[in-house]
Amino acid sequence: MCIVLPVTLIAYYVVQLIGRGHVVARTMAKLILLAVSVFAYYWAASEHLITLFIAAIGTYLGALIIDATKGAAKKLVLAVGVTACVAFLCYYKYLDYFMSQVEHFVPLSYEAPDLIQPLGISFLVFSLISYLMDVYRGTLKADRNILNVLLWAFFFAKIVSGPIVRYGQMFRANEQCPAAPKLDMAVTGARRFVIGMAKKLIIANVLGQTADMVFALDAVNTPMAWLGALCYSFQLFFDFAGYSDMAIGLGLMLGFRFEENFNYPYISKTIGEFWRRWHISLSSWLRDYLYFPLGGSRRGNVYLNLLIVMAVSGLWHGAANHFVVWGLWYGFFMILDRLYRRYIEPRFKVPAPITWAFTMLIVVFGWVIFRSGNMSQAIDIMKAMVGLHEPVFMAYGFFYYFNFHVGVTMAFAVVLSTPIVPALKKRFGHTTLWHVLSMLCIPALLVVCYSFILTSTYSPFLYAQF
Repeated sequence: MCIVLPVTLIAYYVVQLIGRGHVVARTMAKLILLAVSVFAYYWAASEHLITLFIAAIGTYLGALIIDATKGAAKKLVLAVGVTACVAFLCYYKYLDYFMSQVEHFVPLSYEAPDLIQPLGISFLVFSLISYLMDVYRGTLKADRNILNVLLWAFFFAKIVSGPIVRYGQMFRANEQCPAAPKLDMAVTGARRFVIGMAKKLIIANVLGQTADMVFALDAVNTPMAWLGALCYSFQLFFDFAGYSDMAIGLGLMLGFRFEENFNYPYISKTIGEFWRRWHISLSSWLRDYLYFPLGGSRRGNVYLNLLIVMAVSGLWHGAANHFVVWGLWYGFFMILDRLYRRYIEPRFKVPAPITWAFTMLIVVFGWVIFRSGNMSQAIDIMKAMVGLHEPVFMAYGFFYYFNFHVGVTMAFAVVLSTPIVPALKKRFGHTTLWHVLSMLCIPALLVVCYSFILTSTYSPFLYAQF
Protein backbone atom coordinates (compact mmCIF):
# COMPACT_ATOMS: atom_id res chain seq x y z
CA MET A 1 0.00 0.00 0.00
CA CYS A 2 2.82 2.39 0.82
CA ILE A 3 4.01 2.17 -2.81
CA VAL A 4 0.94 1.28 -4.87
CA LEU A 5 -1.40 3.90 -3.39
CA PRO A 6 0.84 6.96 -3.98
CA VAL A 7 1.67 5.78 -7.53
CA THR A 8 -2.04 5.24 -8.23
CA LEU A 9 -2.97 8.69 -6.93
CA ILE A 10 -0.23 10.39 -8.95
CA ALA A 11 -1.15 8.61 -12.19
CA TYR A 12 -4.86 9.23 -11.59
CA TYR A 13 -4.42 12.95 -10.88
CA VAL A 14 -2.07 13.47 -13.82
CA VAL A 15 -4.55 11.91 -16.26
CA GLN A 16 -7.48 13.84 -14.80
CA LEU A 17 -5.68 17.19 -14.72
CA ILE A 18 -4.27 16.88 -18.23
CA GLY A 19 -7.62 15.75 -19.59
CA ARG A 20 -9.53 18.51 -17.74
CA GLY A 21 -12.69 16.42 -17.38
CA HIS A 22 -12.78 15.20 -21.00
CA VAL A 23 -14.54 11.86 -21.50
CA VAL A 24 -11.27 10.25 -22.68
CA ALA A 25 -9.49 11.39 -19.53
CA ARG A 26 -12.28 10.02 -17.31
CA THR A 27 -12.12 6.72 -19.18
CA MET A 28 -8.36 6.54 -18.71
CA ALA A 29 -8.77 7.36 -15.03
CA LYS A 30 -11.31 4.55 -14.65
CA LEU A 31 -8.97 2.14 -16.43
CA ILE A 32 -6.19 3.05 -14.00
CA LEU A 33 -8.46 2.43 -11.01
CA LEU A 34 -9.76 -0.86 -12.43
CA ALA A 35 -6.21 -2.05 -13.19
CA VAL A 36 -5.11 -1.23 -9.63
CA SER A 37 -8.24 -2.90 -8.19
CA VAL A 38 -7.65 -6.07 -10.21
CA PHE A 39 -3.97 -6.09 -9.24
CA ALA A 40 -4.84 -5.65 -5.54
CA TYR A 41 -7.35 -8.49 -5.61
CA TYR A 42 -5.00 -10.73 -7.62
CA TRP A 43 -2.23 -10.07 -5.09
CA ALA A 44 -4.57 -10.96 -2.19
CA ALA A 45 -6.52 -13.88 -3.70
CA SER A 46 -5.49 -14.64 -7.26
CA GLU A 47 -7.27 -18.03 -7.41
CA HIS A 48 -10.73 -16.45 -7.36
CA LEU A 49 -10.27 -13.43 -9.61
CA ILE A 50 -11.66 -15.06 -12.78
CA THR A 51 -14.66 -16.47 -10.87
CA LEU A 52 -15.60 -13.08 -9.47
CA PHE A 53 -15.11 -11.47 -12.88
CA ILE A 54 -17.59 -13.95 -14.36
CA ALA A 55 -20.09 -13.12 -11.59
CA ALA A 56 -19.73 -9.38 -12.23
CA ILE A 57 -20.05 -9.72 -16.01
CA GLY A 58 -23.06 -12.00 -15.58
CA THR A 59 -24.69 -9.35 -13.40
CA TYR A 60 -23.89 -6.68 -15.98
CA LEU A 61 -25.59 -8.71 -18.72
CA GLY A 62 -28.51 -9.64 -16.47
CA ALA A 63 -29.18 -5.98 -15.67
CA LEU A 64 -29.19 -5.09 -19.38
CA ILE A 65 -31.73 -7.87 -20.09
CA ILE A 66 -33.91 -6.78 -17.15
CA ASP A 67 -33.84 -3.22 -18.46
CA ALA A 68 -34.91 -4.39 -21.92
CA THR A 69 -37.76 -6.72 -20.90
CA LYS A 70 -41.18 -6.32 -19.31
CA GLY A 71 -43.72 -8.28 -17.31
CA ALA A 72 -43.15 -11.94 -16.52
CA ALA A 73 -39.93 -12.10 -18.53
CA LYS A 74 -38.49 -9.26 -16.45
CA LYS A 75 -39.34 -11.07 -13.21
CA LEU A 76 -37.90 -14.31 -14.54
CA VAL A 77 -34.56 -12.72 -15.45
CA LEU A 78 -34.40 -11.06 -12.02
CA ALA A 79 -35.16 -14.36 -10.31
CA VAL A 80 -32.46 -16.15 -12.31
CA GLY A 81 -29.92 -13.41 -11.60
CA VAL A 82 -30.59 -13.23 -7.87
CA THR A 83 -30.70 -17.04 -7.57
CA ALA A 84 -27.36 -17.29 -9.37
CA CYS A 85 -25.80 -14.74 -6.99
CA VAL A 86 -27.17 -16.52 -3.92
CA ALA A 87 -26.10 -19.93 -5.25
CA PHE A 88 -22.60 -18.58 -5.90
CA LEU A 89 -22.38 -17.30 -2.34
CA CYS A 90 -23.84 -20.49 -0.84
CA TYR A 91 -21.49 -22.76 -2.77
CA TYR A 92 -18.33 -21.06 -1.61
CA LYS A 93 -19.38 -19.97 1.87
CA TYR A 94 -22.18 -22.21 3.14
CA LEU A 95 -22.02 -25.58 1.37
CA ASP A 96 -20.04 -27.31 4.13
CA TYR A 97 -22.16 -25.69 6.83
CA PHE A 98 -25.49 -26.66 5.26
CA MET A 99 -24.35 -30.23 4.61
CA SER A 100 -23.08 -30.61 8.17
CA GLN A 101 -26.51 -29.52 9.46
CA VAL A 102 -28.26 -32.02 7.17
CA GLU A 103 -25.96 -34.81 8.42
CA HIS A 104 -27.38 -34.33 11.91
CA PHE A 105 -30.70 -35.69 10.61
CA VAL A 106 -29.86 -37.72 7.50
CA PRO A 107 -26.78 -40.00 7.27
CA LEU A 108 -24.70 -38.89 4.29
CA SER A 109 -21.39 -39.98 2.85
CA TYR A 110 -20.54 -36.38 2.08
CA GLU A 111 -16.94 -35.35 1.47
CA ALA A 112 -16.36 -31.64 1.76
CA PRO A 113 -14.72 -30.17 -1.36
CA ASP A 114 -11.50 -28.29 -0.87
CA LEU A 115 -13.00 -24.81 -1.22
CA ILE A 116 -11.39 -21.53 -0.26
CA GLN A 117 -13.87 -18.71 0.29
CA PRO A 118 -13.20 -15.80 -2.11
CA LEU A 119 -12.07 -12.66 -0.32
CA GLY A 120 -14.93 -10.20 0.20
CA ILE A 121 -17.51 -12.51 -1.42
CA SER A 122 -20.35 -11.49 0.92
CA PHE A 123 -19.87 -7.79 0.18
CA LEU A 124 -19.61 -8.41 -3.57
CA VAL A 125 -22.67 -10.67 -3.85
CA PHE A 126 -24.91 -8.32 -1.86
CA SER A 127 -23.72 -5.45 -4.06
CA LEU A 128 -24.51 -7.40 -7.24
CA ILE A 129 -27.99 -8.31 -5.96
CA SER A 130 -28.71 -4.66 -5.12
CA TYR A 131 -27.78 -3.65 -8.68
CA LEU A 132 -30.16 -6.19 -10.23
CA MET A 133 -32.97 -5.22 -7.83
CA ASP A 134 -32.53 -1.48 -8.43
CA VAL A 135 -32.62 -1.94 -12.20
CA TYR A 136 -35.73 -4.13 -11.87
CA ARG A 137 -37.49 -1.58 -9.68
CA GLY A 138 -36.66 1.23 -12.07
CA THR A 139 -34.71 3.26 -9.53
CA LEU A 140 -31.61 2.76 -11.67
CA LYS A 141 -30.94 2.40 -15.38
CA ALA A 142 -28.70 -0.50 -16.41
CA ASP A 143 -25.32 0.94 -17.37
CA ARG A 144 -24.15 -0.16 -20.81
CA ASN A 145 -20.59 0.84 -19.96
CA ILE A 146 -19.05 -2.39 -18.66
CA LEU A 147 -16.01 -0.46 -17.42
CA ASN A 148 -18.22 1.38 -14.92
CA VAL A 149 -19.80 -1.86 -13.67
CA LEU A 150 -16.47 -3.67 -13.26
CA LEU A 151 -14.90 -0.70 -11.49
CA TRP A 152 -17.85 -0.46 -9.11
CA ALA A 153 -17.73 -4.20 -8.38
CA PHE A 154 -13.96 -4.43 -7.88
CA PHE A 155 -13.07 -0.96 -6.57
CA PHE A 156 -10.10 -1.71 -4.32
CA ALA A 157 -11.17 0.64 -1.54
CA LYS A 158 -14.25 -1.39 -0.63
CA ILE A 159 -14.25 -4.89 -2.14
CA VAL A 160 -12.49 -6.67 0.74
CA SER A 161 -14.24 -5.24 3.81
CA GLY A 162 -17.02 -3.06 2.47
CA PRO A 163 -18.97 -0.97 2.91
CA ILE A 164 -21.68 -2.35 0.62
CA VAL A 165 -21.71 0.43 -1.96
CA ARG A 166 -24.77 0.45 -4.20
CA TYR A 167 -24.22 1.29 -7.85
CA GLY A 168 -26.19 4.52 -7.62
CA GLN A 169 -24.04 5.67 -4.71
CA MET A 170 -20.85 5.39 -6.73
CA PHE A 171 -22.07 6.39 -10.19
CA ARG A 172 -24.77 8.94 -9.49
CA ALA A 173 -27.22 9.96 -12.19
CA ASN A 174 -26.45 13.21 -14.02
CA GLU A 175 -23.00 13.44 -12.47
CA GLN A 176 -19.60 13.01 -14.04
CA CYS A 177 -18.01 10.12 -12.16
CA PRO A 178 -15.36 10.10 -11.06
CA ALA A 179 -15.44 13.83 -10.46
CA ALA A 180 -12.49 15.93 -11.55
CA PRO A 181 -9.94 16.30 -8.72
CA LYS A 182 -10.66 19.14 -6.31
CA LEU A 183 -8.18 20.19 -3.66
CA ASP A 184 -10.70 20.48 -0.84
CA MET A 185 -12.20 17.08 -1.68
CA ALA A 186 -8.77 15.44 -1.84
CA VAL A 187 -7.66 17.01 1.46
CA THR A 188 -10.87 15.94 3.19
CA GLY A 189 -10.39 12.42 1.84
CA ALA A 190 -6.76 12.26 2.98
CA ARG A 191 -7.73 13.40 6.48
CA ARG A 192 -10.49 10.80 6.63
CA PHE A 193 -8.11 8.09 5.43
CA VAL A 194 -5.52 8.89 8.12
CA ILE A 195 -8.17 9.03 10.86
CA GLY A 196 -9.47 5.62 9.76
CA MET A 197 -5.97 4.16 9.73
CA ALA A 198 -5.40 5.53 13.24
CA LYS A 199 -8.60 3.91 14.49
CA LYS A 200 -7.38 0.58 13.20
CA LEU A 201 -3.71 0.69 14.20
CA ILE A 202 -3.74 2.73 17.41
CA ILE A 203 -7.00 1.57 19.00
CA ALA A 204 -8.40 -1.60 17.39
CA ASN A 205 -5.14 -3.53 17.19
CA VAL A 206 -4.11 -2.71 20.77
CA LEU A 207 -7.46 -3.73 22.28
CA GLY A 208 -7.63 -6.69 19.91
CA GLN A 209 -4.47 -8.19 21.37
CA THR A 210 -6.02 -8.16 24.84
CA ALA A 211 -9.33 -9.54 23.54
CA ASP A 212 -7.53 -12.37 21.74
CA MET A 213 -5.59 -13.31 24.89
CA VAL A 214 -8.76 -13.39 27.01
CA PHE A 215 -10.81 -15.40 24.52
CA ALA A 216 -7.92 -17.86 24.16
CA LEU A 217 -8.05 -18.76 27.88
CA ASP A 218 -9.66 -22.04 28.87
CA ALA A 219 -11.64 -20.37 31.66
CA VAL A 220 -12.11 -16.81 32.93
CA ASN A 221 -13.43 -15.08 36.03
CA THR A 222 -15.86 -12.17 36.03
CA PRO A 223 -13.38 -9.26 35.65
CA MET A 224 -11.51 -11.06 32.88
CA ALA A 225 -14.74 -11.92 31.04
CA TRP A 226 -15.81 -8.28 31.06
CA LEU A 227 -12.35 -7.15 30.00
CA GLY A 228 -12.37 -9.47 27.00
CA ALA A 229 -15.95 -8.53 26.05
CA LEU A 230 -15.36 -4.78 26.27
CA CYS A 231 -12.01 -4.92 24.49
CA TYR A 232 -13.55 -6.87 21.63
CA SER A 233 -16.57 -4.54 21.48
CA PHE A 234 -14.29 -1.56 20.94
CA GLN A 235 -11.87 -3.49 18.73
CA LEU A 236 -14.60 -4.50 16.31
CA PHE A 237 -16.08 -1.01 16.15
CA PHE A 238 -12.79 0.81 15.58
CA ASP A 239 -11.51 -1.87 13.21
CA PHE A 240 -14.55 -1.79 10.93
CA ALA A 241 -15.32 1.92 11.32
CA GLY A 242 -11.64 2.59 10.64
CA TYR A 243 -11.74 0.61 7.41
CA SER A 244 -14.96 2.37 6.39
CA ASP A 245 -13.30 5.74 7.04
CA MET A 246 -10.35 4.69 4.89
CA ALA A 247 -12.68 3.55 2.08
CA ILE A 248 -14.68 6.80 2.23
CA GLY A 249 -11.45 8.81 2.32
CA LEU A 250 -9.98 6.98 -0.67
CA GLY A 251 -13.25 7.49 -2.51
CA LEU A 252 -13.10 11.23 -1.90
CA MET A 253 -9.48 11.41 -3.03
CA LEU A 254 -10.49 9.68 -6.26
CA GLY A 255 -13.66 11.67 -6.93
CA PHE A 256 -16.33 9.36 -5.45
CA ARG A 257 -18.67 10.07 -2.54
CA PHE A 258 -19.64 7.01 -0.49
CA GLU A 259 -22.35 6.92 2.16
CA GLU A 260 -21.45 6.84 5.86
CA ASN A 261 -21.31 3.35 7.37
CA PHE A 262 -21.30 4.18 11.11
CA ASN A 263 -22.97 6.86 13.19
CA TYR A 264 -21.80 6.41 16.79
CA PRO A 265 -23.69 3.14 17.43
CA TYR A 266 -22.58 2.91 21.06
CA ILE A 267 -24.76 5.86 22.06
CA SER A 268 -27.92 4.00 20.97
CA LYS A 269 -30.82 3.78 23.41
CA THR A 270 -32.64 0.93 21.65
CA ILE A 271 -31.60 -2.09 19.59
CA GLY A 272 -33.45 -0.68 16.58
CA GLU A 273 -31.45 2.53 16.87
CA PHE A 274 -28.25 0.54 17.23
CA TRP A 275 -28.86 -1.18 13.89
CA ARG A 276 -29.63 2.15 12.25
CA ARG A 277 -26.21 3.35 13.38
CA TRP A 278 -24.10 0.16 13.03
CA HIS A 279 -22.91 -1.11 9.62
CA ILE A 280 -25.45 1.13 7.93
CA SER A 281 -24.74 -0.22 4.45
CA LEU A 282 -25.67 -3.77 5.56
CA SER A 283 -28.66 -2.85 7.72
CA SER A 284 -30.11 -0.63 4.97
CA TRP A 285 -29.49 -3.42 2.42
CA LEU A 286 -31.36 -5.92 4.59
CA ARG A 287 -34.18 -3.43 5.02
CA ASP A 288 -34.56 -2.56 1.32
CA TYR A 289 -33.91 -5.94 -0.30
CA LEU A 290 -35.18 -8.43 2.29
CA TYR A 291 -37.33 -6.88 5.04
CA PHE A 292 -39.55 -4.80 2.72
CA PRO A 293 -40.00 -7.60 0.14
CA LEU A 294 -41.02 -9.94 2.98
CA GLY A 295 -43.74 -7.46 3.86
CA GLY A 296 -41.95 -5.30 6.42
CA SER A 297 -44.35 -4.07 9.07
CA ARG A 298 -47.32 -3.83 6.67
CA ARG A 299 -47.78 -7.38 5.34
CA GLY A 300 -47.39 -10.74 7.00
CA ASN A 301 -46.05 -11.24 10.50
CA VAL A 302 -43.69 -8.36 11.30
CA TYR A 303 -42.06 -10.33 14.13
CA LEU A 304 -41.34 -13.31 11.90
CA ASN A 305 -39.98 -10.92 9.25
CA LEU A 306 -37.60 -9.42 11.81
CA LEU A 307 -36.37 -12.85 12.91
CA ILE A 308 -35.77 -13.93 9.30
CA VAL A 309 -33.87 -10.73 8.48
CA MET A 310 -31.66 -10.91 11.56
CA ALA A 311 -30.99 -14.64 11.06
CA VAL A 312 -29.82 -13.82 7.52
CA SER A 313 -27.69 -11.02 8.96
CA GLY A 314 -26.03 -13.52 11.30
CA LEU A 315 -25.51 -16.07 8.55
CA TRP A 316 -24.08 -13.36 6.26
CA HIS A 317 -21.32 -12.83 8.81
CA GLY A 318 -20.28 -16.46 8.99
CA ALA A 319 -21.22 -20.08 8.28
CA ALA A 320 -21.55 -21.26 11.87
CA ASN A 321 -24.33 -21.79 14.38
CA HIS A 322 -23.14 -19.09 16.76
CA PHE A 323 -23.50 -16.47 14.00
CA VAL A 324 -27.10 -17.56 13.44
CA VAL A 325 -27.72 -17.41 17.19
CA TRP A 326 -26.15 -13.94 17.24
CA GLY A 327 -28.57 -12.80 14.54
CA LEU A 328 -31.57 -14.34 16.33
CA TRP A 329 -30.37 -12.73 19.57
CA TYR A 330 -30.82 -9.31 17.96
CA GLY A 331 -34.06 -10.38 16.29
CA PHE A 332 -35.52 -11.32 19.69
CA PHE A 333 -34.58 -8.00 21.27
CA MET A 334 -35.79 -6.03 18.24
CA ILE A 335 -39.19 -7.70 18.75
CA LEU A 336 -39.10 -6.72 22.45
CA ASP A 337 -38.16 -3.20 21.39
CA ARG A 338 -41.22 -3.00 19.13
CA LEU A 339 -43.49 -4.38 21.84
CA TYR A 340 -42.08 -1.88 24.34
CA ARG A 341 -42.62 1.08 22.02
CA ARG A 342 -46.15 -0.08 21.16
CA TYR A 343 -47.54 -1.09 24.54
CA ILE A 344 -45.35 0.31 27.34
CA GLU A 345 -43.72 3.56 26.17
CA PRO A 346 -47.06 5.41 25.62
CA ARG A 347 -47.93 4.72 29.29
CA PHE A 348 -44.51 4.76 30.96
CA LYS A 349 -41.31 6.08 29.46
CA VAL A 350 -38.14 4.48 30.84
CA PRO A 351 -35.39 7.10 31.44
CA ALA A 352 -32.86 7.34 28.62
CA PRO A 353 -29.80 6.38 30.73
CA ILE A 354 -31.50 3.10 31.68
CA THR A 355 -32.51 2.25 28.11
CA TRP A 356 -28.95 3.07 26.96
CA ALA A 357 -27.39 0.84 29.64
CA PHE A 358 -29.79 -2.03 28.80
CA THR A 359 -29.08 -1.67 25.08
CA MET A 360 -25.32 -1.72 25.62
CA LEU A 361 -25.61 -4.83 27.79
CA ILE A 362 -27.44 -6.59 24.94
CA VAL A 363 -24.81 -5.41 22.45
CA VAL A 364 -21.81 -6.46 24.55
CA PHE A 365 -23.29 -9.89 25.32
CA GLY A 366 -24.07 -10.18 21.61
CA TRP A 367 -20.45 -9.49 20.73
CA VAL A 368 -19.42 -12.34 23.03
CA ILE A 369 -21.56 -14.71 20.94
CA PHE A 370 -20.14 -13.16 17.77
CA ARG A 371 -16.47 -13.45 18.84
CA SER A 372 -16.57 -16.90 20.44
CA GLY A 373 -15.52 -19.94 18.46
CA ASN A 374 -18.74 -21.75 19.33
CA MET A 375 -21.80 -21.44 21.55
CA SER A 376 -20.21 -23.44 24.35
CA GLN A 377 -17.45 -20.87 24.76
CA ALA A 378 -19.93 -18.01 24.46
CA ILE A 379 -22.12 -19.44 27.22
CA ASP A 380 -19.11 -19.98 29.50
CA ILE A 381 -17.95 -16.38 29.09
CA MET A 382 -21.47 -14.94 29.54
CA LYS A 383 -21.90 -17.02 32.70
CA ALA A 384 -18.61 -15.63 33.97
CA MET A 385 -19.79 -12.08 33.18
CA VAL A 386 -22.75 -12.51 35.55
CA GLY A 387 -20.71 -14.32 38.19
CA LEU A 388 -21.96 -17.87 37.52
CA HIS A 389 -18.55 -19.37 36.82
CA GLU A 390 -16.69 -22.10 38.65
CA PRO A 391 -13.64 -21.09 40.73
CA VAL A 392 -10.89 -20.25 38.24
CA PHE A 393 -7.13 -20.28 38.72
CA MET A 394 -5.57 -17.48 36.69
CA ALA A 395 -1.86 -17.84 35.95
CA TYR A 396 -1.64 -14.07 35.49
CA GLY A 397 -3.57 -11.38 37.32
CA PHE A 398 -6.11 -8.97 35.83
CA PHE A 399 -3.60 -6.13 35.52
CA TYR A 400 -1.27 -8.28 33.46
CA TYR A 401 -3.88 -7.99 30.71
CA PHE A 402 -5.29 -4.57 31.64
CA ASN A 403 -1.99 -2.68 31.69
CA PHE A 404 -1.43 1.07 31.40
CA HIS A 405 -1.30 1.00 27.59
CA VAL A 406 -4.59 -0.89 27.35
CA GLY A 407 -6.21 1.39 29.93
CA VAL A 408 -5.25 4.58 28.08
CA THR A 409 -6.36 3.07 24.76
CA MET A 410 -9.67 2.02 26.31
CA ALA A 411 -10.21 5.55 27.62
CA PHE A 412 -9.64 6.99 24.13
CA ALA A 413 -11.97 4.35 22.69
CA VAL A 414 -14.76 5.33 25.08
CA VAL A 415 -14.40 9.03 24.27
CA LEU A 416 -14.10 8.59 20.49
CA SER A 417 -17.09 6.24 20.31
CA THR A 418 -19.28 9.21 21.31
CA PRO A 419 -19.87 12.44 19.32
CA ILE A 420 -17.76 14.52 21.70
CA VAL A 421 -15.26 15.60 19.03
CA PRO A 422 -17.98 16.83 16.59
CA ALA A 423 -19.58 18.72 19.51
CA LEU A 424 -16.26 20.37 20.34
CA LYS A 425 -15.74 21.23 16.67
CA LYS A 426 -19.19 22.83 16.52
CA ARG A 427 -18.38 24.89 19.62
CA PHE A 428 -14.75 25.82 18.93
CA GLY A 429 -14.28 25.09 15.22
CA HIS A 430 -14.11 28.79 14.34
CA THR A 431 -11.18 29.48 16.67
CA THR A 432 -7.55 29.76 15.62
CA LEU A 433 -6.51 27.19 18.23
CA TRP A 434 -8.85 24.60 16.75
CA HIS A 435 -7.48 25.16 13.23
CA VAL A 436 -3.89 24.87 14.48
CA LEU A 437 -4.61 21.68 16.40
CA SER A 438 -6.44 20.24 13.39
CA MET A 439 -3.47 20.92 11.11
CA LEU A 440 -1.05 19.34 13.58
CA CYS A 441 -3.23 16.36 14.45
CA ILE A 442 -3.26 14.62 11.06
CA PRO A 443 0.54 14.65 10.47
CA ALA A 444 1.04 13.49 14.07
CA LEU A 445 -1.43 10.63 13.60
CA LEU A 446 0.30 9.68 10.36
CA VAL A 447 3.68 9.48 12.11
CA VAL A 448 2.23 7.40 14.96
CA CYS A 449 0.50 5.08 12.48
CA TYR A 450 3.73 4.60 10.57
CA SER A 451 5.55 3.71 13.80
CA PHE A 452 2.83 1.15 14.59
CA ILE A 453 3.22 -0.35 11.12
CA LEU A 454 6.98 -0.69 11.61
CA THR A 455 6.78 -2.21 15.09
CA SER A 456 3.61 -4.32 14.90
CA THR A 457 2.85 -7.65 13.30
CA TYR A 458 0.39 -7.86 10.40
CA SER A 459 -3.22 -7.66 11.59
CA PRO A 460 -5.88 -7.91 8.86
CA PHE A 461 -9.20 -6.13 9.10
CA LEU A 462 -11.75 -8.27 10.94
CA TYR A 463 -14.50 -7.90 8.33
CA ALA A 464 -12.23 -9.18 5.56
CA GLN A 465 -13.19 -12.70 6.68
CA PHE A 466 -16.84 -12.08 5.84
